[in-house]
Parts: sequence; structure tokens; C-alpha cells
Amino acid sequence: MKARIRGVDVNMRTFDYIFGAYLGELILGHSDNLSKTLQNPDLSAVDGHRTATATVNNLRNIRSEGGFNMFWDKILIHANRLDVDKPKLPRRKAPPKSLESYSGYGKGSEAVHDSPKDLYRKHYFEALDAVINCIDDRFEQEDFKIYAQMEQVLLRPYLANNTRMN
Repeated sequence: MKARIRGVDVNMRTFDYIFGAYLGELILGHSDNLSKTLQNPDLSAVDGHRTATATVNNLRNIRSEGGFNMFWDKILIHANRLDVDKPKLPRRKAPPKSLESYSGYGKGSEAVHDSPKDLYRKHYFEALDAVINCIDDRFEQEDFKIYAQMEQVLLRPYLANNTRMN
């Protein structure tokens, strides 16, 4: 049991872990807020779409060089405070000789990064792109647009009556 705990402790003290944990916190904070808002039973489809659009816009705003640089600086500060090793590039790996003849496995197929910051920038942008695309895919479906329009047609008389009473 002690060996397992030490193994987990060693893994948690790597820069990869710290980066992933903070990136997860950043992304999941936005998606959790969206999820909680969408679970409101009184929320209309149009309001849900507006909320999703606002979340996507927030994620697109942090998906920039400036957003990454602020995130990177924050991670470095926390890594130093937590006594985590400095970021480094992974060791380059050559493909097995038996796979060199297949397409995509030849020399130069592995992505090369000039610095650890470039590698982590790539991960940062890929993670944000994945979340943004998932939210967009969910709310930009043709069926969802039809549902939202039908909901507005059905709720228009109800909403008109409620605004006159207030």
C-alpha cells in the first residue's frame, strides 16, 4: 500500500500532472457552469442556446496566445510552489524498424517541438478545441434548431399573457 501511495505521489509531482489538472479545472469549470444552467427545468431551448453560445465565446476568448501565456505563467508559479520539476520535452522515440515502410511511420512523422512550452501550447489548444467543438456540435444540430423554433411558437402566447399580467 505504501508503494502505491508513493507511486501516486511521484506521478502527482510531475509537470504533466499539474498541467493536466489545472487545464481540467479551467475547462471543467466552464462546462460545469453550463451543465448546471442547462439542467434548470424552466430554461427554454433558446435560452439554453444563448448560454451555450456564451460559454463557447468565453472558451474562445481564453483560446488565444494571451490566454495560454497567462495560463502558462500560473502553472509555472504553482509548479514552483509545489516543488514540481520544470517542464521538459519527452524523449524522442524512433518507430520500430518493421513499421518504417508503412505510410505515416517514416522518418520525420513525429511532431517536433522546439520547447516544452510549444508542446504544452499544443495540448492546451487541442483540449479547448475539443470542448468547443463538442458544445457547438450539440447546439448547432438542425433538429435542435427546429425544436427551438417550435418551442418559441408554442410559448409565444404564454409569454405574451405573462408579460401583460406583470
